[in-house]
Amino acid sequence: MSAGAITRISLVLMAGIGASAHNHSPAHHPQRLHPRFARLADIASHVPHGLAGLSVLAPVAFSRALSSTENPSGDDLHRSGIAICGFPRTGSTYLKFAIERSLETPGAVWRTHDVLAVPQLEEAELLVLVPLRDPRSTAISWSLYNNDEPALSLMRSRIHSYSAWHRQIARYAVSPGVRFLSFDYFTTEPSQALSTKFSAAGIQPRHDHIAGQDVAARLGDDDAAHGVEPRHTHVPSDHRASLRADYEALLDDPKLASQLSSAQALFEALLRRAPQPPAPNSHQADVHQNS
Repeated sequence: MSAGAITRISLVLMAGIGASAHNHSPAHHPQRLHPRFARLADIASHVPHGLAGLSVLAPVAFSRALSSTENPSGDDLHRSGIAICGFPRTGSTYLKFAIERSLETPGAVWRTHDVLAVPQLEEAELLVLVPLRDPRSTAISWSLYNNDEPALSLMRSRIHSYSAWHRQIARYAVSPGVRFLSFDYFTTEPSQALSTKFSAAGIQPRHDHIAGQDVAARLGDDDAAHGVEPRHTHVPSDHRASLRADYEALLDDPKLASQLSSAQALFEALLRRAPQPPAPNSHQADVHQNS
């Protein structure tokens, strides 16, 4: 797309900010964004307020299936001490349960996918944690979760949506109240991954060790706790493996190479802000080499 076309779209989106501000705060929930608008979101995200301007298209660009976690009240935020703002399928539910287990305080964490909610969360003086997962794994997990029929167009939309969201969250990266966590780290070593963030924020956990299997066992409880009917049927394991292979093949298509590379670059730039697992000491390295 030409620079002129991007500029024209940007002006339309910027005009939408003023119109939407009279009705509601701008929001961007990628799980509600219709796939055909994902490319527009990706383009809009190059402009500082582009995604906010996209709110002018909310009635047609987003579904109306609001979840109970999308519109926090002041009381909701007051009861919380920590917020998680994550792209879909990057482990935000797992992270929420791991933190609440560590702090022994159910309900202490507010979770949202709305990337434009970060300023509101910071204003409420919440520590905002952002889980990071690579675009390839995220797109596959999201498609498996929704039981999508394999299609190049839908996978392209997934990557467009991923890039738009992460380009926006990068604008908040310098905020002192926003911290990043690696999906691979906190799902394998939740205690170690959280200890660094808790220490920096002056938070004292009640449990120094969190068992990953205990957290995983609770993953199906989140909707039930809010009285929400489950909207997705998990794919049987044999079909799941077949679907995963189909999604992998789609992501290997040369037509997606440039787009996937751009999304990966966004991910890697943000990941540098997240704590990484400690390097094994020399003794551990020797044991590993000899095993």
